[in-house]
Amino acid sequence: MSDPSRPYDLRTVLVAEDDAIIGFDITDALEAAGYAILGPAGSCSDAFAWLENSPPDIAILDAMLQDGPCTELARELQNRAIPFIIYSGRSHKEFAAEFECTKWLEKPSAHEDLITALDQLLARHRDAAPAFPLSTVAAIR
Repeated sequence: MSDPSRPYDLRTVLVAEDDAIIGFDITDALEAAGYAILGPAGSCSDAFAWLENSPPDIAILDAMLQDGPCTELARELQNRAIPFIIYSGRSHKEFAAEFECTKWLEKPSAHEDLITALDQLLARHRDAAPAFPLSTVAAIR
């Protein structure tokens, strides 16, 4: 269901989160805010499957998933011009070079902060279309 107070139609979000409780908490909050949800995906491989079958409009990624860092997933989202944010309990400093231009929210954050970050990213993506500059994501060593 679309929220008429939001001036855009992009509404589907891929949630890549390896902690099930956090993943379902996020999806509940986003659904209440009018987003359609893909996931939560607990691993990069699960997220790639969602991406192949139902490409999202935007994504929320935990920096570390069950099968490792989200770097390759972030690269694929970038290649497809799908905007994303990182929502992680890990410090941004650990990944500063890899995600220097990516919006980063540290856990825990209020649902309102996460929704505001998504709304702002979608608005920027809409305004910047067709080219949306995302960070260049390097391999995490």
